Amino acid sequence: MTFYCPNCWSEIDPKLKVCPHCGANQEALSEEEYDEKLIRALHHPEPMTPIRAAYILGERRVKRAVSVLEKTIEENSDPYLVQASIVAIGKIGLAESVVFLNTCLQPEYGILARKAAYEAIEQIKQKSV
Repeated sequence: MTFYCPNCWSEIDPKLKVCPHCGANQEALSEEEYDEKLIRALHHPEPMTPIRAAYILGERRVKRAVSVLEKTIEENSDPYLVQASIVAIGKIGLAESVVFLNTCLQPEYGILARKAAYEAIEQIKQKSV
């Protein structure tokens, strides 16, 4: 099994208390709140982990995750992660997210992202009615 530092996502020995790559205290990170661990997992190198993290953040409606999800969308080329992040923003449902989601309707985001953005905008609008 491969172990990663939850701070820098470098492979590490699970017995280490401090990451040799970034110096993060592994014990302190293991005590972090669950939502914070999910937000960190958006940067995990294994491709399915960020998608699952985005999904769970949306299900839990973690408002403080919206800015990280937006950044994930802007900086990532994985269409499935982008889609999952957009869906999560829609589930979280902040009215101010509609402005960002409108940018995701542009052709450069691809069909999966555009469809997800359209549905997320509609979902948020329905909540505010």
